Amino acid sequence: MRPRRSRCSSQRVRIHSVSLNARDLQICSGTYPAPVLPPVGLVPCSDGAGEVLAVGSGVREFSAGDRVVTHLSEAWQHGELGNEMQETALGGGRDGVLRKVVVLNEQSLLPIPDGMSYAEASCLPVAGLTAYHCLFGFERTLQPGQTLLVEGTGGVSMAALQLALSVGARPIVLSSSDDKLRKCVELGVAEGDCINYRSTPEWHTRVRELAPRGVDHTIEIGGRDTIIKAIQSTAPYGSVWVVGYMSDYAEPTAPGELDVAKAILYSQAVVRGVLCGSRALFRTYLAAHAARPEALRPLIECSFPFAEAHAAFQHLRKGAMGKVVIRCSD
Repeated sequence: MRPRRSRCSSQRVRIHSVSLNARDLQICSGTYPAPVLPPVGLVPCSDGAGEVLAVGSGVREFSAGDRVVTHLSEAWQHGELGNEMQETALGGGRDGVLRKVVVLNEQSLLPIPDGMSYAEASCLPVAGLTAYHCLFGFERTLQPGQTLLVEGTGGVSMAALQLALSVGARPIVLSSSDDKLRKCVELGVAEGDCINYRSTPEWHTRVRELAPRGVDHTIEIGGRDTIIKAIQSTAPYGSVWVVGYMSDYAEPTAPGELDVAKAILYSQAVVRGVLCGSRALFRTYLAAHAARPEALRPLIECSFPFAEAHAAFQHLRKGAMGKVVIRCSD
């Protein structure tokens, strides 16, 4: 008998656009705090969008010419997944998409909704999906009339802000930049719900003045420097979604400083780490974008040509409002 030929489930994709995440910057600089260390010489970046050039014999969902967006990990198709996801994550456990052409498994891609550009689609795989996972991927979803505390104005934070406004929830925003806070007002945030945490260092007290019982959801990105105040800002049985770690590693607690465990105990908040989301959840998130394209259109601060990728990373390091994109097909 002739041996059965295996069916290839991969496709070649021309990458048109890549967006950057804090994760990409941390991996490239050797400061990523994940339990699985990226291999040496890794091609960076997980979030890309492009056009299918050719498909293997086993591919069923895509054809040449289709517009597609990457999914972080082909191993994460449904439900929740632990840190083993890191081993198959693009730009982390395996080579990423900061290149002109890539070969990816069918399970690493999803179709881009009509009317969405490559640049916009590239902003969704990690930042956008993480925000969506926090607010709509668990049993306690964000509801109209509820309050969301958003730390900063980066990719995850801005996606969460847009999602909150789209369902009639109330976002309260923290930033050290008055200019960025003014832009949040232009997006629909009430001026009084914008807090400059430099001029208001005890910002959790101000949050409690705005939402006396505490906020229903908090997007926590700071780590050591913000986690306590984030918990203190959250209502009993509210949710603190820990999605980033922008602070350095924690130092020993100073005398009289509130202990993290006690803060969690006394607030009775749900504090949960979140890393992106499954491919099935991403499909649902893309459908939400297709249904409300204007309300959820990703915020892109600036874009750089492929030859200036290093400058794009440096711009991200300074702090961007929304997403920084690299154009790979100029």
